Amino acid sequence: MPCERAPEEIVGSWMAAYPPGHPDHQVRDAADVLRDELVPLLGGTLIGPVLPCSRLLAGEDGTVVGGVVVNDWEGRAWIANVFRDPAHGRPGLGTGLMLSVMSAAAADGLGSLGLAVSDANPARRLYTRLGFVTDESSMHFAL
Repeated sequence: MPCERAPEEIVGSWMAAYPPGHPDHQVRDAADVLRDELVPLLGGTLIGPVLPCSRLLAGEDGTVVGGVVVNDWEGRAWIANVFRDPAHGRPGLGTGLMLSVMSAAAADGLGSLGLAVSDANPARRLYTRLGFVTDESSMHFAL
């Protein structure tokens, strides 16, 4: 479905996608995630406007269980976040969600999609399998 739910309806699955042990896990509460990340991201003020090719995935009860948020970042279609609550997933959901976004992006006339992924993130294999290629690399030091 289109990415048209309130941030409050997304935050639970967003946080569940990065549990302790996940390489991108950060200790924070839902209020901080909403205020600092999700509201500005979905409101278009963090990176840029959310593009129509963004998608959410809902369970049978309508609860958001995953999504791909694509923003216009300085004229480039940028996948800002891919998330899926592992408690509500079955194999292949992430692939299906990404293929849906890629198809919608192509139908919208976008020439490419960019994203950033940490080396240790297991989703990196999915992106490679779908045809994403590395064109930049960076390093950081956590203090």
